[in-house]
Amino acid sequence: MVHREAKNKSSRKTKAVHHDPDALPSLMANPQEKLAVSLPLRLIIRLALGFVDLFHIWRFPRKTDGCFEHMTLIDKLHWLYKSANPIRLAEKKSSLEDFFAGQAETSLTLPPDFEQTTQIQLAAVGDLMQNDLLTHSADSLYEGIAAELFTADISFANLEAPLTTQPQRNLLFVRSETPSTYISAGQFQVLKGYKDQKFTVFSTAGNHAWDYGEEGVLSTLDALAKEGIVAVGTNREKADRQKAAIIDVQGIRIGFIGLTFGLNGKKIDPEQEYHVNLVQLNALSAEVDLSVPIRQINYCREQYCDFIVGSLHWGLEFEFFPARRQLAVAHQLAEAGLDLIISHHPHVVQPVEFYRTRRDPQRTVVITYSLGNMVSPFHDDDLNLSFLLQVTLADGKLKNQKRTYIAACRIIPVCQRALMAGGKPTVRLEKVTRLAAFRLPFDLKNLAP
Repeated sequence: MVHREAKNKSSRKTKAVHHDPDALPSLMANPQEKLAVSLPLRLIIRLALGFVDLFHIWRFPRKTDGCFEHMTLIDKLHWLYKSANPIRLAEKKSSLEDFFAGQAETSLTLPPDFEQTTQIQLAAVGDLMQNDLLTHSADSLYEGIAAELFTADISFANLEAPLTTQPQRNLLFVRSETPSTYISAGQFQVLKGYKDQKFTVFSTAGNHAWDYGEEGVLSTLDALAKEGIVAVGTNREKADRQKAAIIDVQGIRIGFIGLTFGLNGKKIDPEQEYHVNLVQLNALSAEVDLSVPIRQINYCREQYCDFIVGSLHWGLEFEFFPARRQLAVAHQLAEAGLDLIISHHPHVVQPVEFYRTRRDPQRTVVITYSLGNMVSPFHDDDLNLSFLLQVTLADGKLKNQKRTYIAACRIIPVCQRALMAGGKPTVRLEKVTRLAAFRLPFDLKNLAP
């Protein structure tokens, strides 16, 4: 392991994503570049992190829930370190590398006596974040992946930040609070889709959902409703927290729920908590109170949903493997009724699990632990790689009972690239042709095209 890590460090100078240097000034390499501290403190931090890097002190994940309000000074330094040096190893003695190596060999099959009548496609991507290059990117952003993303019957993404009518704050990383981030009205017009094609569903439950308070939540919901895009994870009315979004496609009824692990320590009045589906998904124990998602799953069943999708904003940032306890929580949600779990937040990609449920031994729940950053203000390779998930749903009958199963699943690696077009800096999403250049610590094998 030490040898492999040293090899990875020595190859960092070789870039997997080739940006146009004239377009790069609008992006930051990673959060360390926007650290807002005095020069003396910056020098001390650099010395400390340089010492850590030299002696490989933080090669493994630390045990933390990732919630800003619980972070110690060491936790914050660790977060800052891994934002520029993502953790490529799983927890010590967790055996997760071997576990996910086995998962990568999995092939999906439908039950032998399943009578299929209909197939539909679902495409999902990870975080859509604030990015100053979006201003001139309406024609370029999705051009390279539109056929894979927007021709699906349902297209999904996580909208990482709210829209707001309030004065917008600069994206800075300070010791006392997390940065407030937003999506401007102009950026939203680019992010929402490509030409006349729009995303079907946006998750709006994330750790930045309350950065601009109630107004930010409601302004975001208003903007999505105006565009005809379904929102999951934040709520306009108190009763909505007990419900889910439901979409009918070719006779298949699909429920969507959305959850976030935290709100970056932003204070929320108890009377306003219903606005965000907040569940302590990152708790240090796998004993998580899942009453909120279970109520929402039950609502889907009451509405005769054939298939239920869970959007989870959770996990630990800048780590290539989920925490072991996350698997236990994901399995509980799968047994409670989720048929597909789409995860985001770590800002790097993580592997995929194929979980065969006890509630239905014929059912395999696909669990993505992080699809990564689809659009972000960063240009480091690790923060530029994301996964476009394509899932085929088969509807039909099994022993005269209506069932909807996942028939196929594949991952298309995508990178964000800054380039000049017509003399203007723009950003473009492109399919990755040389995934090995990113030095992922896990294999996709049967998932990648």
